[in-house]
Amino acid sequence: MLEILWGLKTAAMMDVWTIEHILSGVSVGHGVKKKNGNVFKKKFGLDGHHLITRHFDIVGVLFLAYLWEALEHYLETGLAG
Repeated sequence: MLEILWGLKTAAMMDVWTIEHILSGVSVGHGVKKKNGNVFKKKFGLDGHHLITRHFDIVGVLFLAYLWEALEHYLETGLAG
């Protein structure tokens, strides 16, 4: 039963890269939320519980994820670095 959940990428649902992506997402998400919270508090007087700040948090995380995946693609194909 455990080999279905954890193991090689071809046979299991999770592998080492799954854990790496989850931990990277948590750390990037925390950084974006903290930075956006400071900016919104200073510029607009909003705290982190407003809905508009959460939209900017999600967009920031998705932008950084897309940027990293694009860079990783170019590094793997040899077009960068």
